[in-house]
Amino acid sequence: MSQAPELQLLPGSFTQTAYVCHDIRQKALQWSEAVGAGPFFVLGETQFSESFYRDEPSQERFVAAMGFMGATQIELIQPCGHGASIFGDVLQVRGEVLHHILPRIRPLSASDFDAERRRFGRAGAAEAFTGVSPIGRVVIFDTQAALGCFTELLEVSAGMYSAVTAMYLAHRSWDGTRAVRELSELSG
Repeated sequence: MSQAPELQLLPGSFTQTAYVCHDIRQKALQWSEAVGAGPFFVLGETQFSESFYRDEPSQERFVAAMGFMGATQIELIQPCGHGASIFGDVLQVRGEVLHHILPRIRPLSASDFDAERRRFGRAGAAEAFTGVSPIGRVVIFDTQAALGCFTELLEVSAGMYSAVTAMYLAHRSWDGTRAVRELSELSG
């Protein structure tokens, strides 16, 4: 029997679902054991700059882990710090739940990002959070009434998209061991 051809996914084929939780490492193990998601790659503590939550200055800090389940990227977010927070407020009020989706992950230039941002605005989606992450600009739109969660827009560079693709390929070849890894292992 011949082997199936390698699946080629075009940019925009991946969608991310992001969940807030108290402990990303524990939650990654649960996802791995329950549905075979993984391996998860842990991004150390991150802080947005130039960030605003509900039009107020924000000191958004978090730790994240990302892995795949099929062609869906699972992001686990553990808020750090105190005060009003787009991640912490959801965790405090609703518990460990779906926080946001990031549809059609693909490289986005600054002008493409701006066009998408305007498109969301024209559709009536309010900006709940804006900031600049180490990888680019982020807007999280309040689409809770329509979708039950927020929707993220991320300025994805070609390098960032390569990292997403590397996570996907790691999932495809994963043997189920070491469900939680450091992000630095992607390049090494």
